Amino acid sequence: MVTFSAIVVDAGPLIHLAHINKLDLLHALFKEIHIPNAVKTETVDKGKTQGYVDAIAIEKAVSSGWIKVAQAKPNAEKLAKEANISIGEAEAIILAKKMETTKLLIDDARARKIAQTLGLKPHGTIYVLKLALVKKIISKKEYKQSLQKALNTGLYLTTELYMRALKNASALER
Repeated sequence: MVTFSAIVVDAGPLIHLAHINKLDLLHALFKEIHIPNAVKTETVDKGKTQGYVDAIAIEKAVSSGWIKVAQAKPNAEKLAKEANISIGEAEAIILAKKMETTKLLIDDARARKIAQTLGLKPHGTIYVLKLALVKKIISKKEYKQSLQKALNTGLYLTTELYMRALKNASALER
């Protein structure tokens, strides 16, 4: 059940979804998942070196081919420096522009604002969970548990955003 064609994903959503064992939601929701090389380096190469279990899950998705690694343009360093964002975020933004897709998964608020100014429609980890709930890939209970687990494993959400995410699930119950 594929919902959208292509999406570019930054490290944050990959790590958070892998942490809560929901990385497969990307595969269920999107026909093509692309990550720039810097994101692969950060999530898989450095992640494995540092002993993160989620790095192995991401590596399996890459090696099985449903997450594709792409080279970004060399001007990513310039964007990262000028916008004060990470190289992975800059490469993800540039890759989304290059692929002519507006879909971008990125959690960092500053990077999302930069992406918006460039005409992209950035979303975060919670978007994937909500989309999976709306498409009935996960249950309301599973959504709420996944949301809580993501918070417990390091996803940063303001209280307002967390309450809105819970309200979204409740609204679907009506």
